[in-house]
Amino acid sequence: MAKPLPTDLFPGFELLETTDTPTAPSIAIPLSALEGLTAMEADPATGDGREVMLSLLSALHVNYTTLPTPSARMQVTRGEAITGDTTRRVDFNVSIAVQIPTSTYQVLAEPA
Repeated sequence: MAKPLPTDLFPGFELLETTDTPTAPSIAIPLSALEGLTAMEADPATGDGREVMLSLLSALHVNYTTLPTPSARMQVTRGEAITGDTTRRVDFNVSIAVQIPTSTYQVLAEPA
């Protein structure tokens, strides 16, 4: 399988310059907030969706684990396994406590 494009993983994905206007209501994360991710890797037409995902998950993990008071209803963990002399597998686990019914998941309120 070929590498997935950022748009394969995130339909509607756009890489915007500072002065660009998004084509739809959007969530914006500055490229500089995603350590190690380059504009070339994030290019919607030629980039690598795996690099975008790795950068997003890494930023989530670092930012979440450095919160002074992490959420009691969410956990973010990261692990690594050596898979060869020069390779590793990085695993992220994100768990969020939700309220049912499953068709309308909502994050549970933090305990008082």
